[in-house]
Amino acid sequence: MSGRWATRRRAPRLLAALAAALALLVTGCASMPTSGPVEFGGRGGQVADAEVDIAPEPPRTGAEPRDIVDGFLQAMANYQPGYATAREYLTPQARQSWQPEAGIVVYADGSQVNATSDSAVLTAPVQARIDSDGAYVPGRLLDPEDPLGDLPDRLVRRSDSDPQVRIDFGLERDAAGQWRIGNPPPGRLIQAYLFQQFFTRASAYYLDGDLRMLVPDPVYVPRGSQSPLARLQILFRGPTRWLEPAVRTAIPAGTELSTQSAFVDAEGVVDVSLRGPGLAGLPDEQRGRMRDQIVATLAQVPAVTAVRLSLEGAPYPVPGAPDGLIGVGPRPGLDPIPAELGEQLFGSTGRQVVTVDDQQGAGALSPVAGPWGRDASGVQTLSPSLTGDRVAGITRDGTELWEAPVADGGEARRVLTGRRLLRPQYVGGGRDELWALDAADSTARVVTATGITDVPVDLSGGALRAFRISPDGTRIAAVAERDGRAELGLLRVRREAEPRIDGWRALPLSARAGRPAPDVAASDVAPIDVAWVSDEELMVLTAGEGANRPWRVASDASEATQLGAPDGWAAETITALPRHRTPRVVVLGPAGAWRYDDSASWSRLGDELTAVSFAG
Repeated sequence: MSGRWATRRRAPRLLAALAAALALLVTGCASMPTSGPVEFGGRGGQVADAEVDIAPEPPRTGAEPRDIVDGFLQAMANYQPGYATAREYLTPQARQSWQPEAGIVVYADGSQVNATSDSAVLTAPVQARIDSDGAYVPGRLLDPEDPLGDLPDRLVRRSDSDPQVRIDFGLERDAAGQWRIGNPPPGRLIQAYLFQQFFTRASAYYLDGDLRMLVPDPVYVPRGSQSPLARLQILFRGPTRWLEPAVRTAIPAGTELSTQSAFVDAEGVVDVSLRGPGLAGLPDEQRGRMRDQIVATLAQVPAVTAVRLSLEGAPYPVPGAPDGLIGVGPRPGLDPIPAELGEQLFGSTGRQVVTVDDQQGAGALSPVAGPWGRDASGVQTLSPSLTGDRVAGITRDGTELWEAPVADGGEARRVLTGRRLLRPQYVGGGRDELWALDAADSTARVVTATGITDVPVDLSGGALRAFRISPDGTRIAAVAERDGRAELGLLRVRREAEPRIDGWRALPLSARAGRPAPDVAASDVAPIDVAWVSDEELMVLTAGEGANRPWRVASDASEATQLGAPDGWAAETITALPRHRTPRVVVLGPAGAWRYDDSASWSRLGDELTAVSFAG
């Protein structure tokens, strides 16, 4: 590791048993916790790692080609270190060369193996791919001609339908006359239904480029008792290829578990036994950061209450825990949802900037005491600072960014000029940055106490329409126009000597891990605005047939759920206060402002507002 910190890459009976296990889960769901017992790293509503550890079955003597392939597909679905049982279905040569960790292809339910007396072929729509680093890639971003091929750095929509994969398993008879597979796929093939049951979305945690905050990196890991082990292995390998340029890690290269196990004991403690070069001599600051990454990554596992670190059998002391035992609890200084985030909703009536009591009925409006409480007639869009002491606004012609104090005693000041400035945003985490993106030339104008920095935004030919920066400051959710239509996507913020914003990654709204969003095709909706509701989830406004609709979308597009909306609300913009569990969301349009209550309910806040915004 160079320096103190680094960036680096890095059978039918089975189904019956699975059904029985799922039945137990359903009957026991009333008392099953849905998240860990902590605030830090916890995710409200996240599905628990169900105990679905069901041993796969080896091939039966005399099995026909279809049975061999079906057994192989089922043996791949349940995670096993080394996949010894799945390898029993392969010829000796294929057994040695098959690499199950190369990734996962999630194919559509209902796909059938076409088998003859001596062959078996699977042709199926590819709904998603889990890359070797655990990252989820929607099928519509894959190359239709080669869905198993290498992924480009930029991921744009390739198609409005899922690509097809065709696998000829190359059935051969072995020396004993038994059918075996000679041409296994690269990685694993898993049916969507089984993927849903055996895998779950999780996050490995890294550090932002300034070492100020933890940054989630969404990955898919096995459910069940192997889940802590899989999470740690992904964390130690390093961030996903897409996020890697934007984050750093305190974990030295070569760090691994000294034993290939990491289970939650009866008291909720996970023993993490480490080994690797440089661990013994790490300074306290780096040990503390490594501790935080490990604890945050394991805190999402239900029932985990503490982590015990050891180095080759001896307790591994870290700041605050000389015996290596760390309780899983809040770490406010590194939480991706900033503790200082202001709670107040601000708005504009077209004449004044006001505070909005969105918790009371129609929403009481109170002019701010500062200059914009008297006259804000030129302000079109606005954003309050994270502490609520300042408000930034863009003029109606989109050419000027202004800033004004909320309290009395100061004056509004012009900060910068542009050609087509979008709604601004303050970024916290100790940075105190004010961002304004100019859609005219795809440039981010970043204002700090020391000056203004222009950062190019690489959209690869797209035109920016809306943006919001993640709570940790490393990712930008954006709406861009590409090839004549609107597209939702992510960009990464590379805080280097010469900052860059790049890596466009489209987020198809129809994508869902193993299940498409019901009754909605990707071509039927067009995103118009976006907001972060947590460090891992977005809320998106879309235009389509009938009323504009809101969606909750995972930041990797593995889940996209269309929410209910009032008739005729005509929502056009959205603002949110990110939270780990229950975010606050308000939308605005010609028919007024509305507050989000739950997935099917919105409350009207009135029709006097022309702009609204939370901090963040």
